[in-house]
Formats: sequence, structure tokens, C-alpha cells
Amino acid sequence: MTDVFISYSRRDKEFVVVLQDALKAQNRETWIDWKDIPLTADWWAEIQAGIEATNTFVFVITPDSVVSKVCNQEIDHAVKHNKRLVPIVRREDFDMKQVNPALSKYNWLFFREQDDFAVVFPQLIQAIDTDLEYVKAHTRLLVRALEWENKGRNDSFLLRGTDLAAAEQGLAASTAQQPLPTEQQKNYISKSREAEDAYQRLVQASNKASYMVRIGSGILGVTLVLAVIAGVWANKTIRAAEEKIQEAQEGTRLEREGVAALQQFETQSIEALLSAMLAGQDLQALVKDRPVEQYPAASPILALQTILNDIREQTQLTGHQSTVNNASFSPDGKQIVTASFDNTARVWDSTTGKQLAELKGHQGWVRNASFRPDGKQIVTASDDKTARVWDSTTGKQLAELKGHQGLVINASFSPDGKQIVTASDDNTARVWDSTTGKQLAELKGHQGWVRNASFRPDGKQIVTASD
Repeated sequence: MTDVFISYSRRDKEFVVVLQDALKAQNRETWIDWKDIPLTADWWAEIQAGIEATNTFVFVITPDSVVSKVCNQEIDHAVKHNKRLVPIVRREDFDMKQVNPALSKYNWLFFREQDDFAVVFPQLIQAIDTDLEYVKAHTRLLVRALEWENKGRNDSFLLRGTDLAAAEQGLAASTAQQPLPTEQQKNYISKSREAEDAYQRLVQASNKASYMVRIGSGILGVTLVLAVIAGVWANKTIRAAEEKIQEAQEGTRLEREGVAALQQFETQSIEALLSAMLAGQDLQALVKDRPVEQYPAASPILALQTILNDIREQTQLTGHQSTVNNASFSPDGKQIVTASFDNTARVWDSTTGKQLAELKGHQGWVRNASFRPDGKQIVTASDDKTARVWDSTTGKQLAELKGHQGLVINASFSPDGKQIVTASDDNTARVWDSTTGKQLAELKGHQGWVRNASFRPDGKQIVTASD
């Protein structure tokens, strides 16, 4: 999440750079699109994500920005998600009728050339910091609500426990504060409450089932004696009793496996998930269409839900100064390389999350980074029209692949690591020597951006994907 998203016209970039530097000096993180690139679906998705994950939307009003289609789309997206808007005037002489109506309800700050920046800037900081904790909570909740929707409304992304209680409390208090909750946030909280209530009912059912299993184990011996005494004339009754006994035994086993999976989750999360899944499958086969209240065991379901809710994150990699666009493991799984819009790629220890190397040198966004099959080198693809090869241990640049006339969107090694193929928005893919950086072949023919290129497992052919 960021503190401020700045929407502006390209003609005012010089002023926006000054504004960003001043905000940075006040420890305010900003999201700014410096790239004058075509309005593609991927580009617009990044803009939308930047707006959704920011606390305050600052709009620089000038004659150019008020008539800009993109700027007005950004305003509309901010309004859709109830973002707090702070309009600032940089240049006048615009037609008020062309100003987006959403801006008219707010007080404007004036940052014109004749205005004293040092006097006006503290007013902007004050506006950004007003009700900051509430605004941050609003942003966090929106990001989680949108993540839940983007993941197909998977229950594992819903709120639970204290997070849910805090969100409900914030929703109740929001009628007197700005920004107001969005429909996504309201629906997200409502669905979280439904899931939490269902979870509590499941816990109660699990406790009841455990109690019944303990009782069943105690009377198991008595049931066997009664079944024997019944004799041959009660074969039907005996069979029914045997089925009940078998179910009680199976229920006891599944109850123990569910509890064991929960205990195992503390040290072996993946293994615990597999154990809970197997127990859940056995339970499903046993109970078939019966309601949960009649299950002979409930801990496998409880274990599955608990593990799925809590297995989200093992290690967090923090250090990039902008959006992380791509991440991939080394062949041995011990390292991770990330590519970011802060013009760097970074290498991390996959277990501890410690940064091992920073790959610096690109002059544009790094869109992709991947390891050579032996893990000793990394190739990166960048908006600066180059791909580069690095030593994965030291972060030293080994080769620069120059020749594309547009953004390099993707780069990957051949299976033997001797060649690299790159994909670009100049409508070509190219093959390079990974050691010298010399271009070996140019793959021409596509009439649109080449977004991906990769080698066949034997390295003899390449497949490309294009717009």
C-alpha cells in the first residue's frame, strides 16, 4: 500500500517530480506512472491496482489534465472505490465545465507558480494525514476485499477472528467518517461473518462428535457382548450393530487423524495439509449425504479449514521500492529472484527471506527475471529495451543483450543455459549467446507485441506468443 497516488498530465511532470521529492522527504510513499506507454490492458491494470492500494488520491489540476481521458478514468476509478480525493491546482485557464464533477465537492489547494510551495505544502500533508488511521484501515480492507474477489471468492481469503471484529467495528463507525465503505467492502465483511459463523458451528459439531466418540468407545465392549448374546436369530440386528461399531471405530480414527494434522501444522504445514485432505476424503466417503450434526468425526473438516486459512505465507520478501512484477525460484528451491518496477531485480534466501544480492543497472522497469537451469546465472528483461545476464551469487552484470527497439517483456534461458530468447513489443523475439550477449537470430513475422518466448525442452525449437 502507498500513502499517495498522484494523477497528472505529462506536461506537468517537472512539477510532479518536485512534489514527489517533497513527499518522500516527509516519509510519504507515492505511486506515480512515469511511463508514457500505450494504454494496454496490463498497463491499466497496474494503474487500477495502484489506486486501489493507496490511501489518498491527489489530482493535479491543469488545462491538460482536466481534458485527459486517462486522468478522468483514474478519477472515476478512485471515486468507484471511495478513495479520499485531494485536488491541487497547478495551472489555471481551464474551462470549469470540463473539470470532473467528482472534484467539485472538495477544497482545492493551489500550487501555482506564484504560490509559495513551502507555505502550501504543509496544508497538503495535513490533508493527507487527516483521519490517517481510518483511511489506512479503509485501504487495507479494500485491498483484501478485491483480493478475495480476484481469487474467485475463496473462503481462505475472508476475515476471521479479531480482523473481522475490527472490520465490523470500523463499518459501524464509518457513517461519520470519510471515505465511506464501498459495496465490495460491505459484501466482504458480510461474507466473512457468514463464514465465521459457519466455522463456529463446525467447531461446536466437532466438540459434540468428539464427545460422542468418547462415549462410543466406552460402550464398544458392551455392544459387542450384547451382539453375541443376541444369537443367530438376530443376524440382522447383529449386522446393524457391527456397522455401528465399525463406524464408531472409523470415526475415532478420523478424529485422531484430524487432531494430529492440526498438531503437525505447527512444524510441517504442507504435510499437515495433505494429511487433513486424506482424512477429509475418508470422512466424506463414510458420511455421504448426512448433515454435519450426524458426522462421527468433525476434526478433519476443522483441520482442513484451519490449515487453509493459516497457510497463506511462509516468508515475506521486503525491500523493493515499487511493484514486484515477477518472482521465481532457483532450480534447487533455495533462492528466489524478483523483478520490480523500481528498475532492479533482487535475489533472496527462500527460507529466511534475507536479501542476498541486488541486480542494479537497468534504466527502466524490470518485467521478468529467471534463473539459468544450473542456478548460477539470472537473466532479466526490462523496459529500457535490454535484457541482462547476472551472476546469481554476487549480483555482478555479466552481459547486456542490446538490439530490441521496444520494451523487452520476457527473457529465458535454453535448457543447456548457453542461449537466451527474448520477447519484445517491437514485434520480434531474438536469440542470444548467454555468455557474450551476441545476437544469434531474430524471429520476425508477428504483427503485434511478442509477450512470451521459450525453448522446447531439448532446446531445438522456440515457441512465441503474440498480440
